[in-house]
Amino acid sequence: HDERVPPPARPGPQALPYPAPGVLTSGLDLRWVDTPTGRGLWFKCVGPGSAGPGAADPGTATWRVVYVSDLWLLDTLLRRHGLRYDDGRVRASSIDYTARFHRPPPGGEWLYLASSAPIAAGGRGLVEARVRDQSGRLLATIAQEVSVRTNRGRGENTRPQHV
Repeated sequence: HDERVPPPARPGPQALPYPAPGVLTSGLDLRWVDTPTGRGLWFKCVGPGSAGPGAADPGTATWRVVYVSDLWLLDTLLRRHGLRYDDGRVRASSIDYTARFHRPPPGGEWLYLASSAPIAAGGRGLVEARVRDQSGRLLATIAQEVSVRTNRGRGENTRPQHV
């Protein structure tokens, strides 16, 4: 059994809407797609090391999938609640992160990450993602549980609110 789900069309070159401070994205071409159930992200490595003999190395391609998914998953949850990662009121941290690789991701090719946030309650949320190649073959399944708090106002008596 090998479920194939064709990814949506890849948009043209874009800039991230609000990259997190200090996040290295210069070696990546990232193109997002908003979907009815969450967010999608086309990504490909660019620049030094993205072509040539090392680009196809499965180990390198695997850690790039992990890096990109860790950058992207929290944003999927926050957007469901009208928040952004760069909002100074948001405090978030990862509780756990799991990546299951079903086959090695191809190096130097476009990959598509589809993410959704099925639940957020009591200050915790779950984000799920699937990474596919251009033909729709499932390469990896990822889950991240996060703790999210917001300070909705300013002042001494302001208590953090749960998302």
